[in-house]
Amino acid sequence: SVLDAEGNRATNSAGWCEHRTQYNDKKQKIAERYLDPDGNPALLSNNYSGIDREFDENGKVVKETYYDASGEVGPNKDGMVIVERAYHEAGQQVRIAYFDASGAPMAINGVCQMAQGYDEAGNVNLEIVLDAEGNRATNSAGWCEHRMTYDEAKQRISESYFGVDGDPVLCRRRYAA
Repeated sequence: SVLDAEGNRATNSAGWCEHRTQYNDKKQKIAERYLDPDGNPALLSNNYSGIDREFDENGKVVKETYYDASGEVGPNKDGMVIVERAYHEAGQQVRIAYFDASGAPMAINGVCQMAQGYDEAGNVNLEIVLDAEGNRATNSAGWCEHRMTYDEAKQRISESYFGVDGDPVLCRRRYAA
């Protein structure tokens, strides 16, 4: 707990007095809660008062659930409520999906799901926006597919953007290729 000069419970600069953390048997943080001096949920600058995490057998976070100012499941500052991730055998993220408090798919910046691909060096070289049913969709930036290439030093050397139909698109603040 955070205490003031007189020894009373107080709020720190991050907006909380007490931070409670729960770990699983693998010492992974599975729950975090932030509380005010009265023991009520304290909203952080990221607009959440708590988060729950689920892990896969490799220690990767596969699900995050955010909590609002009332301590109920609710959105963080980016609008995310429940976030689920999938990984391939090398441990790289291949899909992220967003859900509302009831578990229904929801869009963040036009994205319900994002699939990712990798080149042989492990660089993200493909991102594909998907709707709630897993069909190709367009995000709020105006693209569906983002392709990238890298040099031997793993520096990105090209980017291209494509629409749902596979044709190049000009998107907000970016060029097609």
